Amino acid sequence: MPVSAQYGPLERQRIDIYPAKVKGTGPSPVLVFIYGGGWTEGRRSLYGFLGKAYAAKGFTVAVPDYRLYPEARFPDFVVDAALALKWVTDHIEDYGGDARRLHLMGHSAGAHIGALLCLDREHLGAVDLAPGRIKTFTGIAGPYSFNPLKYDSTRPLFAHLEDVNVARPIKHAHGDAPPMLLLHSVPDKTVLIKDSQHLHAAINDAGGRARHIAYPRIGHIGIILAIAAPVRFLAPTFRDSLAFMRAQDAGTEDLNTVPARAFA
Repeated sequence: MPVSAQYGPLERQRIDIYPAKVKGTGPSPVLVFIYGGGWTEGRRSLYGFLGKAYAAKGFTVAVPDYRLYPEARFPDFVVDAALALKWVTDHIEDYGGDARRLHLMGHSAGAHIGALLCLDREHLGAVDLAPGRIKTFTGIAGPYSFNPLKYDSTRPLFAHLEDVNVARPIKHAHGDAPPMLLLHSVPDKTVLIKDSQHLHAAINDAGGRARHIAYPRIGHIGIILAIAAPVRFLAPTFRDSLAFMRAQDAGTEDLNTVPARAFA
């Protein structure tokens, strides 16, 4: 069972910690996972399979809840995720983790939130965190370039913004972002693969480091469920993300010189 903690005063500002099951010679690397759900649904208890999977490979894993619509609109859920990261950096050593080796991962709406934390410096700055605190970002099926005002399902969450581009990760792309691994399925109809393709191109064009891997036969939900041990045959999500984080943690890989599908 995970250990739960409160990272803020509100009901949904809680976080589950899965201590690393494999111990090295010192504190373990840390993975913070932000789940998806269209910014309208989701809860951390559904992702025990993910916390246990990476903990079994030596990561201390943190999975926060965050406020959802209609209680929250943009940028409330990003604010919560930034607060959760701040809590992790301040407290994860109590659970055996190394706050200097902080990896961020998100799926779908969670990948959107994670990308903004990596690209828009204001969000981490608001909680007194330097952008360099995030060592890597793994985005899984994230809506990085879509315009939420064009869709009935997302318009109410973003319509109050004077400029919707503040909520679009693609508009914040720059070369100083942490190394990024962008995973997406070709047949995904919920979030189109072009979102990952566009962010991959924008980051690399800006002089940053990003890799995009396309999976040919998995859907929007299956790509994250494939992290669970019984169904890892569906897609190499777990293998690819684990190899990426380990290589970047060790400083043994240059994303600018390795082919995009090296992990596929």
